[in-house]
Amino acid sequence: MTNRELETAKVLRRASAGIVAGVMLATTGAILIFAPTASAEEEAKRWFERIDFKGDFRARDEVFVIDGMKDRHRLRYRLRLGADTEVNDHIAVGFRLATGSDADGGNQTFGDGQAARGPIDDEQTGIDFDPDGIFIDRAFLILKPHGNEKPMFGDSFDITIGKMPNPFQPKGIGPALLLWDGDQMPEGVALSWGASPYDYWTMNLDVAYFVLDENSIDPSRDPAMIAVQMDEKIKLNDQVQFKSQVTYYAIRKLTNEYLETLSNTGGLTSNNHLDLLEFHGGTIWAAHEKWPVTVWGNFVYNASAEGIGEGKQNMGFGVGIEAGNKRDFVNVGAAYFELEADAVPSSLHDSDVFDGDANGTWLVYATKQIWTNTDIDVRAYFTEELDKDVTALGGATPNDRIRIQTSILVKF
Repeated sequence: MTNRELETAKVLRRASAGIVAGVMLATTGAILIFAPTASAEEEAKRWFERIDFKGDFRARDEVFVIDGMKDRHRLRYRLRLGADTEVNDHIAVGFRLATGSDADGGNQTFGDGQAARGPIDDEQTGIDFDPDGIFIDRAFLILKPHGNEKPMFGDSFDITIGKMPNPFQPKGIGPALLLWDGDQMPEGVALSWGASPYDYWTMNLDVAYFVLDENSIDPSRDPAMIAVQMDEKIKLNDQVQFKSQVTYYAIRKLTNEYLETLSNTGGLTSNNHLDLLEFHGGTIWAAHEKWPVTVWGNFVYNASAEGIGEGKQNMGFGVGIEAGNKRDFVNVGAAYFELEADAVPSSLHDSDVFDGDANGTWLVYATKQIWTNTDIDVRAYFTEELDKDVTALGGATPNDRIRIQTSILVKF
């Protein structure tokens, strides 16, 4: 073999080796690149199957007829979108985004963009088509120490951390609006334990620590709430069941600065502490499938209030009845609420019923499902000033008023 042939053979061998090496490198790269991608896609698919997305949109027309003031009319909307997922047997996570920056509702009023434009602009002049804000309405983690197994005692036990759905709102027995606004999402830690001693009797214990206001000057003085609730459900038969809950709230370290933000009187508390007791109970009678009837009652008592003006104003109550089925015909209800000025902190009770003041309010409402996941809801609030009510800390004087809300609610 000549020298030229030897050189040619060497070049071919090196080229062949390079080609083989290139093929091996390309194959290895393909394994390293594409295999993880396929695995990630498969993992993402499994995660996607675990996630439960849901949301709702509400369009509302609202009218105010207030004694001694001009009538007011406004259009509003609310958009909420969230998701929940079980990460594994021990951890679940949930979140929800919503319009509106207020804790007592996600409403966004048409033509109200002050949060975007700043306080300098006059909201009564100009044209406001500014973008509306989206806020974190919920963000929470649920820890299940026992996974899918039952704990040593009872049937369930879990811990929720974050900005969470209110564990102290009743379910299925009418609204409890004396102490909580229905849109409040408290922030803190909550423990829930459940048991079913008998087939007809279930009970649940909830214990929570909620932070009301972060005190950056003195962190040891954060206004906070400790709550303990025992609720139970007794099913007498297929037609009749009874639900009730008793809750004790210990609100501590209420600074003077925090109290000044409330529209209660100076008699809310004498020692910057609050001890509140609440009862809520109701009976559901479902003898007729299309016309189930629920009768309920709600009571709250502030043991820490002191007398001022007309004496202690430390109690509130609500009673109501609801009947019907919105899918088959219509769901209708009526209720009466009365809340004295120092029964609960004004930042917590329902803003629609009391509108920031302590009053007596009649509520009548009707809800009809017109299409799948689409409801029309009409509510009318008739409010009268209580005879012994006094001027609140914020200087707002309660007025007789009528408030009418007509809403279209779409769930998806």
